[in-house]
Amino acid sequence: MHGNNVVAIEPQKPRWWRDQTEVTLNGEVADAISFIQSTIKAAEQLPSGHTLSLRLGYEPELLYHILGDKGFDHWSQLQEDGIWRIDFHRLAGRRL
Repeated sequence: MHGNNVVAIEPQKPRWWRDQTEVTLNGEVADAISFIQSTIKAAEQLPSGHTLSLRLGYEPELLYHILGDKGFDHWSQLQEDGIWRIDFHRLAGRRL
């Protein structure tokens, strides 16, 4: 590479990621505790191999840990409108 040229490398999406998901939840920051509880409840009902998608105005780092401990992988993207799309995929063969 010559000069000050910068090449941006976009992270590779996981194999399970799809543009459409089985369940989508939209959250409000004002009621974060209830939203986290609702998200966990929805995740517990999700069949193995399916994906739960969130649309939020913030990145829910706490949910990464909570759902990760319950057998979920995640993929996060900050979209052009400033809203985060976070997909939680329940890994095959994992029980809550």
